[in-house]
Amino acid sequence: MKNHKKAQDTLIDLSDFFRNILAVGDKQYISMEEELHILDKYMAMMKVRFADKVSYSKNIDTNCLNYKAPSLLLQPIVENALKYGYSKDHKTLKILISVQTTNDFLKIVIQNNGKPIEHLDTIFKRGTGLSNSRNRLDHLYGTNYRLHVENIEGSEGVKFNFKLPLEHQLKLNLQS
Repeated sequence: MKNHKKAQDTLIDLSDFFRNILAVGDKQYISMEEELHILDKYMAMMKVRFADKVSYSKNIDTNCLNYKAPSLLLQPIVENALKYGYSKDHKTLKILISVQTTNDFLKIVIQNNGKPIEHLDTIFKRGTGLSNSRNRLDHLYGTNYRLHVENIEGSEGVKFNFKLPLEHQLKLNLQS
């Protein structure tokens, strides 16, 4: 009611976010560029909600933008960072997304400076979003991927490290 322009922009971001999700449909994979675009729309809405208490930055190797990734892989992880990382003791949350290639893998890191995760050994058994993400990765890649979650040593925060096989990219391109 107080800021019509901000409300209008947020409504447009929400519409774009839903439109992008609907466009993904049943696709198992989308380009990293599309994945990051969807995440940008989500974070634009969250920045309105959290104002200056949340910052979001990316360090993306532009050569990685055409690589395929499981659709809607990043958003649930970032959503969890907001839901659990932001707390009365962690009132400013910084989220950093980095994407690069390393050896034969597409390496994706989602890092935040929020509240560390208690009981890391059960993280994939507690919530729906993370367990669904892991199950999808198991289904899509078998044992040929890595997902490691850790509390950042020496400081507060959490880091999700994904390594998705680039050889899989060749198979996808041949099928396209």
